[in-house]
Amino acid sequence: VNDAYWQGVTTGTLAVAQATQAALVFAPVSPQAYGTTNGLSASGGNGVGGFSFEVLSGPGILLDETNLVVLAGSGTITLRAAKAADNDYFAAAATAEVTCAAAVQTIDFAVIPDQIATNALMLSATASSGLTIDFAVASGPAEIEDLSQLHFTGAGAVIIVASQDGDTQWAPAAMTNTFNVSKASAAVVLTD
Repeated sequence: VNDAYWQGVTTGTLAVAQATQAALVFAPVSPQAYGTTNGLSASGGNGVGGFSFEVLSGPGILLDETNLVVLAGSGTITLRAAKAADNDYFAAAATAEVTCAAAVQTIDFAVIPDQIATNALMLSATASSGLTIDFAVASGPAEIEDLSQLHFTGAGAVIIVASQDGDTQWAPAAMTNTFNVSKASAAVVLTD
């Protein structure tokens, strides 16, 4: 120090403490469907520390440290994003929740061509979930026996519904098939 009123020299150590980082921004996609994977990201904070993620609770796991996989069709996953400390800043963290949702399933139900009233067919359909399909006659002259054997009771338009009620992982789905049923031809043979 050297000014008009003071004069002197001193030595010492100046300690600089780490500072608190700015808030992290962490907002993962929510809701997220069963069986899907979404990449996690965060921003904000200060310094050069890297980001990391972890599942704190709920039906989810991380793949490759940043990809959230949902393991159930319902529930909540609590996640933590952290930015590491460096020489200038303390570590920072933020939490977020992801709501688990049932996954959408599709039904593959091939078109049924027009039929004759004396026909019988075995109904077949598959769900992308692998769950069992139920069949029902929505309208028309038809009935289903033994879960999938379709018989006709007359002529007219028929609507068949293939449905899957879903479960804790999969949402319900349905698909319809509409076709016409014609009367059977009768042959009359006249003899002398």
